[in-house]
Amino acid sequence: NYYTKSIVLGQELCDIKQVGYSSAGKGYCLAKTDKFEKARDCIKNAEDIALKIDNENIMFDVYRTYAVICKHEKKWEEALEYFRKSIAIVEKLKASYYLSDAHLEFGRLFYEKGDMKSTKKHFNIAERLYTELGLEKVEPVRNKLSKYNEYFKNI
Repeated sequence: NYYTKSIVLGQELCDIKQVGYSSAGKGYCLAKTDKFEKARDCIKNAEDIALKIDNENIMFDVYRTYAVICKHEKKWEEALEYFRKSIAIVEKLKASYYLSDAHLEFGRLFYEKGDMKSTKKHFNIAERLYTELGLEKVEPVRNKLSKYNEYFKNI
C-alpha cells in the first residue's frame, strides 16, 4: 500500500512531516473503507505529529477522518464538530479542492442524519467548488448527488 510504504520511507529518512501526511492519508482511506479501528490508530499518529510540528494541513485530514469515524458510529454532534473544524482549516488555507471534499462529506453526514435541507446545502457548495476548480471530478459528484435529488424536491 502506498501510504504504508511512504510512512516507512519517512521514518527511514527521519522526515516526520512525511510520516504525518502519510499516516493521515492512510487513516482516511481506512475509514472510507470501513476499517475504523486501523483508521483510528493511523489518525492518532497523524494527530500527534500534526500537533508536534503545528501543521494545519495534516490536522485537516485528522479532523475529517475523525468525522467520518464518528459519523459511522452515529455520534452526530462529534462528527459535526470535527467537520466544522476541518472546514475552518481549509477555508483559512484557501484550499478549495479540500474544501469541496469536506463539504461533500459534511453533506453525507447530514444525509445519514436525515437533515435533507443541510444535505442539499453542502452538496451544492461541493458541486459549485468542484465546478469553479474545473475538475473532472464534477461529473462523478453530480452522478452521486443525483441519487439524492428525489429527497430535495420538497425542500
